[in-house]
Amino acid sequence: MTQKPRIPPHLGSAGTALWRSVWAEYDSLDPRETALLGHACRQSDTIADLESLLKSDGLVVTGSTGQPRLNQVVAELRQARLAVSRLLADLDLPAPDGRPRTTSHVRRRNSLERK
Repeated sequence: MTQKPRIPPHLGSAGTALWRSVWAEYDSLDPRETALLGHACRQSDTIADLESLLKSDGLVVTGSTGQPRLNQVVAELRQARLAVSRLLADLDLPAPDGRPRTTSHVRRRNSLERK
């Protein structure tokens, strides 16, 4: 068993929680997987920051001409959540018990094996 890497010092609480949860389930990751996990953790911190900003500013903000408009943070938050989802999917880690995580996980793995 290889030694688990330390939590990157630049991570916030959301990123640290994700890092710990993945390393709690897996004994080792290759360098590519570790890098992807680091990106997902940093993006998780961004999500936490955006959620905090949305909570303080509200869903609707005042536009340049005084009109109410949807807060731009909503779109950024959606994109950040998609980014984390894709990064974690790219890790393609099996369930700790060896079973596939979801049906879509099985389909994705099968389609990659056919290529």
